[in-house]
Amino acid sequence: MDNELYQLLLSLRLGDGCFVNQRKLSKPTYSVMTNTINQEYVNYKERILNSNNILTKHYTSHSGYGSSKVQYGIRTRVEPEITIVGRMEVEDIIKDLDLFGMCLWYLDDGSLHKTKHFMNLYCNSLTYEQTELVIDRLYEWFPVKRCTHLYDSKKDGRKFGYVYIPKTVAAQFNEHVRKLLVDNHIDSLLYKTIPPSQTIESIV
Repeated sequence: MDNELYQLLLSLRLGDGCFVNQRKLSKPTYSVMTNTINQEYVNYKERILNSNNILTKHYTSHSGYGSSKVQYGIRTRVEPEITIVGRMEVEDIIKDLDLFGMCLWYLDDGSLHKTKHFMNLYCNSLTYEQTELVIDRLYEWFPVKRCTHLYDSKKDGRKFGYVYIPKTVAAQFNEHVRKLLVDNHIDSLLYKTIPPSQTIESIV
């Protein structure tokens, strides 16, 4: 399988993708759908799928962030490549994720603090052990400092896990995320990255 496609599918399993089991059997087959309020990013994902002969259909829905906002989505048919990733264990997905895939996941589920320049990667669907594996992967790429597993506690008692990426790590990771966005003309997501003029300042 083409690695660009593989990393996209891995990131969709962890991020904004919904893998739909089309056959409730011992060996299920999968299609995938994904949506976001950012049309540029959906179009980019669609180009990767289409370039690998995976056909897509468009759909729109109202965003949960406000009734006036529209989410742009794409869905596929059942495909062998999607089924392979749909059947994988989460631990194996994290193990196979490379920096490109991690950037895609961050663009789905990550955020940047605008002044302190640390990042958060939300891992709501992962167990504690799986989130620790994500932290291990980040440390393999950026051993300057280990990221931290934290929780966002809500008033109703719910807790949502996320990875806190300190600014020294975020500064290095940022270079990869920003390059992906600039190279592919996804300017509308540059707000999730540290501007070049502030990068040196952020690691001091």
